[in-house]
Amino acid sequence: MRKKDNKQGVAHQLAYIQCNFSILPKAITKLESRGLTLSQNLEVLAEVKTVIWNAGRHIGQKIQTKLDFVMQNNPGLSKMAEIAKVQNGEEAELEVETMAPKQLAVMKYAPMVNCDVERSFSIYKNILADNRASFSEVN
Repeated sequence: MRKKDNKQGVAHQLAYIQCNFSILPKAITKLESRGLTLSQNLEVLAEVKTVIWNAGRHIGQKIQTKLDFVMQNNPGLSKMAEIAKVQNGEEAELEVETMAPKQLAVMKYAPMVNCDVERSFSIYKNILADNRASFSEVN
């Protein structure tokens, strides 16, 4: 009897996770993909935050707290949100003196996730590497 109750409890927990957090893998995949604008990336984050805030229960509250902590301790995230507002033609609290209009425009497709940033740096590193100049037409 005890095993049956335990299996049912696990099944209920898995159903809770599926109902409330199945958006996470999809959101991560979307954020890791290329070609999304800064605004689109921020929309994905907002959607995840909304879903997590609706999760409820003790587990959902812990995840809400962790998400809020991570987002509040990421000063670049609020700056990216302000840049996206400027790009969308909205009023923003971004100081004009801090960034030139050209810099704001270039950030339209700024990567939001670490793997994309690392991929970009890796590409630049390979382009600028010393051994790149040693290639010849024969190679």
